[in-house]
Amino acid sequence: MHSRTLLPQEEKRDSVSAVGCHRGSKVCTETSNISTLRTNVMTPKCCVENLSKLMVEAAAFFHKHDLHCWLDWGSLLGVVREGKLLDWDRDVDFGFHAHAENAILEAFANDGRPHRADNGDIGFVLETGLFYVPNWGQDYAGNRAPIPRIYFSETNRLYADMYPYYRTEKGFGMGRIGPSTYDIEGKHILSLRVINWKGHTIYVPSEPEEYLAKRYGEDWMVPDPDFYQKYPPGSPELMGKINQL
Repeated sequence: MHSRTLLPQEEKRDSVSAVGCHRGSKVCTETSNISTLRTNVMTPKCCVENLSKLMVEAAAFFHKHDLHCWLDWGSLLGVVREGKLLDWDRDVDFGFHAHAENAILEAFANDGRPHRADNGDIGFVLETGLFYVPNWGQDYAGNRAPIPRIYFSETNRLYADMYPYYRTEKGFGMGRIGPSTYDIEGKHILSLRVINWKGHTIYVPSEPEEYLAKRYGEDWMVPDPDFYQKYPPGSPELMGKINQL
């Protein structure tokens, strides 16, 4: 039986396969498989842990710069209902007022270093490793979005979507993501609440429970991994489920 010493790069690959993905590795294959996106397939534990780190680091950055950015959608649902990110979620969601977009970009530019990724994404990398791309950033599955994104690192493309909110006739609604704006009353996001999550400061809507009832229906406290199978984003089924203003 023959044996040989592993080269450094081989040793690193072996370590990654043993402990899961991390900031210096690519995202786990199970997470980047879009065929199981928004299904009841559980996200690998390492990816959920890394998303939690991303959420905490981004929230700390917002707090440091007094940026009015709040935890939103499934991330808010998980933290409020279960005290953690949802086991089947694959990204983090933040909301922000669209007029603050330049201030957010300026804060990342001041604290980070300019970076152009191999796939063409251009943005700023913080000392923590977070990579901010102000527009059309590509996710781990190759999809781009016309909104800002914060990546776990230049290499690991786990990400946080940042949804811009604009004033509408009914209050505030999300823009640049499609025909549905999912309007919400201004009282929820004009003044934010601060929560302490495992020792970390995170901004959330002022009345998170009421906000989640608007977003997911009155039964939002009941876990449902099949939610987006039953109510696809932008579908009539979803519009009928949530409480429209």
